[in-house]
Amino acid sequence: MYPHKRLLSSVRKSVTTRSYARYSFLLLYNMPLHSGWQGKAKSSQNPRLQHIDVIIGYLKLVFFFFTGFLRSLLDSITDKSSITVPLCSRFYPSNMQEQKLQFYLSIDDTDNLDSPGSGQLAENLAGKLQQEGLISQSSNISRHQLFVDAAIPYTSHNSSMCFSATTLDNRLSDVIEFSGQYLRNASAPGSDPGLCVAVADSFLNDEALTEFGVKAKKTVLSKQEAYFLASKTGIHLSEHGGTGDGIIGALAGIGLRMQGNDGRFRGWLNLGESGQIVMSQSLCAHPWVDAVVDEDGHPLAEDILVFLADSRIKTVLWDYRQVIPVTATEGDSGPAWTTLTKSAIKRF
Repeated sequence: MYPHKRLLSSVRKSVTTRSYARYSFLLLYNMPLHSGWQGKAKSSQNPRLQHIDVIIGYLKLVFFFFTGFLRSLLDSITDKSSITVPLCSRFYPSNMQEQKLQFYLSIDDTDNLDSPGSGQLAENLAGKLQQEGLISQSSNISRHQLFVDAAIPYTSHNSSMCFSATTLDNRLSDVIEFSGQYLRNASAPGSDPGLCVAVADSFLNDEALTEFGVKAKKTVLSKQEAYFLASKTGIHLSEHGGTGDGIIGALAGIGLRMQGNDGRFRGWLNLGESGQIVMSQSLCAHPWVDAVVDEDGHPLAEDILVFLADSRIKTVLWDYRQVIPVTATEGDSGPAWTTLTKSAIKRF
């Protein structure tokens, strides 16, 4: 089984129990069905003896089965470590159980008109995961606009939230369990929250996930389609209240985040006053800004002057980077570039 299949379940099982079960099965498989197996000719001469032999054989089956069961139960009681090993960690040798891995986490449909939005809930969830020691760090949250249609119930914008984070491979199931419980408790009444978690490794089928995300921006998709793709790609997808329709947007959010060219990052940056002229270099000095780019995604040189159309600036996901988009200004005087207004930035 591929390592990324560990996302298919967060259930904890006992390694020792499985070992004893396998041992008992081998005993039963190789054991004669009845005691007269070697003396077939002799027992077949007397049907009554043959029946007794069969009964004795089945009693042996029952005896060995319950012996294995009781031994595994005793082991699980005396050795607590056998029932606290997450399922995902068993896909790795013991000397690899402390390896770090990066994963994407996306949520959707967690709010109503009177509650904080899904972006705020995603930010709170990331903070809680870090407080619990389940993740060491997380990225900024990206918002991905999905298809708006009367057939799709949504609160205000129909957008999903996604962030990436780092954890230990043997804590991934705990991350999933904690996140699911948090959505059940923190989501607003009447919402239909969904959760999606995908490990960012070489086994992840990013092409199929990206295709689903792009489709979710153009057409109505179903939960069946979402579950089929999650099963096919081996990622975690779960409902946590209401109709659970949020799983569609949650899955699409991860696909669009992985695409690297979709979505706006949550929050506004205050990098100057409206109408101020600054150098591109000063904008890039902010730790959340990787570059200032034009309409084609080309980064501006550090000494290029930029007109601030608003005191608040929004960053977007472009070519897998968090950037400030700018557009060419009209006229021959003044800076050649200007940041986008609040309404203009919505096209991302």
